[in-house]
Amino acid sequence: MRIGYKGFLFLHGTGRNDWVSILAPKNRSFFYPSADLSFIATEAISLLKESHTISYLKFRGGWSKVGQVNLGNSTGTTPDYGAYYLDPTISPNANGFPYGSLAGYTVDNTLVSKSLKPEITKGYEAGFDLNLFKDRFVSNITWYSTKTNNQTVNTSVTNSTGFASLRTNTGQTQSQGIEVTAHVTPFRTADWNVTVGGNYTYLDNKVNSISASLPYLSLSQYTNGAGSYAIAGYAFPTIQGYDYIRDPSGHVIVDHNTGLPTKTSTIVALGSAQAKNRLSLDASVTFRHFHFSTLFEYRGGYKVYNSMGTELDWAGTGYRTAVYNRKSFIFPNSVYADPNKAGAYIKNTTVSIANGNGNNGFWTDDINRGVTSNYVTSGNFWKLREVAFSYDVPKSVLQKTKAIKGATISVQARNLFVWLAKDNLYTDPEYSDAGNDSNGIGLTGLSETPPSRFYGATISIVF
Repeated sequence: MRIGYKGFLFLHGTGRNDWVSILAPKNRSFFYPSADLSFIATEAISLLKESHTISYLKFRGGWSKVGQVNLGNSTGTTPDYGAYYLDPTISPNANGFPYGSLAGYTVDNTLVSKSLKPEITKGYEAGFDLNLFKDRFVSNITWYSTKTNNQTVNTSVTNSTGFASLRTNTGQTQSQGIEVTAHVTPFRTADWNVTVGGNYTYLDNKVNSISASLPYLSLSQYTNGAGSYAIAGYAFPTIQGYDYIRDPSGHVIVDHNTGLPTKTSTIVALGSAQAKNRLSLDASVTFRHFHFSTLFEYRGGYKVYNSMGTELDWAGTGYRTAVYNRKSFIFPNSVYADPNKAGAYIKNTTVSIANGNGNNGFWTDDINRGVTSNYVTSGNFWKLREVAFSYDVPKSVLQKTKAIKGATISVQARNLFVWLAKDNLYTDPEYSDAGNDSNGIGLTGLSETPPSRFYGATISIVF
């Protein structure tokens, strides 16, 4: 439904009800409405109508409720289970169990909750659109806030259950932030058009609650417990793993005699795996039939766990293993307990780790490789995301063919260059060891491949 008043005030509303037969009967039906209101000031206010500076100004706000059933997508390797999505599935077992070398079948590793409900997201947003100088400057700003209840996640369960993961609803997550987009066209003629601009997004998200019985929920984890988690009161998701025991100021506490630190007995929060800041900068240039465009992107304000670092240190190829020339060294930023004053610490400048070698030394021991925080780095990066160049074949040339109405020849390249944070000695952080369809982001390793550099060319013909 849409209601307008004199071309400057608009009210828009929607309502939708879905029935999803793959859920339990009591959870199949869910209704989600939305409403938004907009006011075009440049159509309503005479002073703005006559302005030579402001060419368009609109204020807008809205509320929405959105529901979805998140049980995974059918792909070439993942079948559509239809009405059996909530039931344990069975797949061929290549190992032949239980018939020796003959093919057999086994129950799959994911258990789905029988009481699974739709995810429901409620959100508010408000903002304005502002164009200046006959649309030479175009911009919009949007503030948003959403809350999602009954989020569907896969969480790890003990193997004694017969499964590896449980797909269930849990808790509430919240996201709020601001998006700003602006583009300016400083040069425009009959032959030339130059536009530059960008988009900035700030995201602040966290887990408000999970359940009374769970302090945190595993989204994706390695065998040692390190991984990506949902933790009540923390950003979603958050990297958890082992750290060194530290004093209240964050210094690593080492043994006064050996100089060795001590690993925490349980996993702890090590940083948000979700980028808070995203900035894209783009430019496009057109000269007659030639078009050029480029896009840079920045992501910052988050951490990533590089699990491959443990393997590199084991092999002796990790950068960290050679920092001290594999000799005795003082653990950086360390302190030891003051023997004369309980609860006090002394800055360590004299007590060295004796064996700084790789073989049976510090770098291959669990006190290094088993400490997750040694491999948690900044995920910040700049990337030259895309460069494209195209040429529109003139119609005067195409007229001779009497069949082709339009033709464009283009070349493009993506992921050309990436600039990483200084402490990231490992890889492009823009991929997940947990796979593309998992919420367990912030994990990189050797089981998945990072984004590839791409070159291509295209010929488009319109008949």
